[in-house]
Amino acid sequence: LIGGTHEVVLLSNKARLEHMASIRHRVAHGQDDAQKKFDLATMALAGQRYRGSRPGRFLRDWNQSATPKARWLDVLSNELKGLASQIV
Repeated sequence: LIGGTHEVVLLSNKARLEHMASIRHRVAHGQDDAQKKFDLATMALAGQRYRGSRPGRFLRDWNQSATPKARWLDVLSNELKGLASQIV
């Protein structure tokens, strides 16, 4: 992977992927650490925290900066799909 397409794509999107990982971790776990990292991720992505650190509220919310308007679930899944296509 060193010097390959995988490395270039992953490193250039590292921060965004870490935010996505924090969201997935919060879906799976209810620990305080998962909640804190989720809150940091939503602050970075959406500019707000979601009541109760609930990932469903965030993922169903509209991304106000997307044109046309899209839910965060769609935005993030399309972004992952785009990254995967860059690697292949």
